Amino acid sequence: SLREQLVVYVRAETNKVLIYGDAPEDQLFAESTALGEAALSVAEVAGAAGMAGLGEVARGIYSLTNAVRTQGFWHAEAVHVHIGALALLCRLGREDDGTVANQLHAMRRSLGVSD
Repeated sequence: SLREQLVVYVRAETNKVLIYGDAPEDQLFAESTALGEAALSVAEVAGAAGMAGLGEVARGIYSLTNAVRTQGFWHAEAVHVHIGALALLCRLGREDDGTVANQLHAMRRSLGVSD
């Protein structure tokens, strides 16, 4: 089915984000565009795949990486927290749970990052 194909796509794109989970800050910064693009790929499709919570966390990663270009600041620790949350949702099979995404949104707002 189409939904199953979307799930496979989202999981593959999510893996492109998760590889940055242990990346040092300088690598995250240097590859922030690629990380942001991978996260945006997840965010744009996850809802249609029934994985809205995962998509919102990914959108947060995109917002954080985009803040370097649009707002002039970088929060590597927050990026790592978001990637960890993405990994946790996948591991627990809770890809549609929006609770974590809501908390991370509050974190970004407190940092001044626009979604």
